[in-house]
Amino acid sequence: MTHRPTRADVIARIPAVFPHRAVNDVLAILDRYGMQRHEQEAPRLHLAILKLCDEDPAADLASYVETAKQDFRDVLMWAEYPTMSKALRGKDEARIERARARDKAAYDAWLAGK
Repeated sequence: MTHRPTRADVIARIPAVFPHRAVNDVLAILDRYGMQRHEQEAPRLHLAILKLCDEDPAADLASYVETAKQDFRDVLMWAEYPTMSKALRGKDEARIERARARDKAAYDAWLAGK
C-alpha cells in the first residue's frame, strides 16, 4: 500500500462497491470493526472488506466484519495478498516475492479505482 488509508478513502470506495446502497448504511456495518481498543487500523480493514465484497458481489459485508473482529489478519491476507497466500502453501521464495509484488500493485490499482 502506498499510503496509510483514511476514512475518506473508505467513503470514496463505497459507491463503487455498493452503488445501490446508502454510504451511511454501509459505514454503519463497517464501523462494527474498530469500536474496541484492540481493533486497530479500521480504515485499512474497512478497505480490505470493501475489496473482498467488490470481488464477490454475493459476499456478506457483515460476515467479513465479524471475521475481521475475530482475526483481522485473515481479512488482510485475503484482500491485500491473495496471490501470496496461495504461494505460501508451496513455500517457493521466488514465487512468494513475485506474488507479493503483484498483490501490492493490484491492491494499489484497486484503491486508485483502476
